[in-house]
Amino acid sequence: MRGVVITDGANPVTLLHEKMQIAVPVAPAVDPTGCGDAFAAALVGAKLRGRPLSEAVAAGVQQASRCLRLPGSQSH
Repeated sequence: MRGVVITDGANPVTLLHEKMQIAVPVAPAVDPTGCGDAFAAALVGAKLRGRPLSEAVAAGVQQASRCLRLPGSQSH
């Protein structure tokens, strides 16, 4: 296995293989619907472009944060 990524909501994302954590920015939570999908899509897209795992995870965190700040299909 080349890398294990552990997400935990607003807590830092842990990369086990690289023994590092990537901070999750504080963002106003408007709607969490789709945040995990946004994270995964950005991570996979960055990896397909040849980015290291740490950069791909950072891209995923950034995209999930954007998703969280926008209204979606649910009201929380």
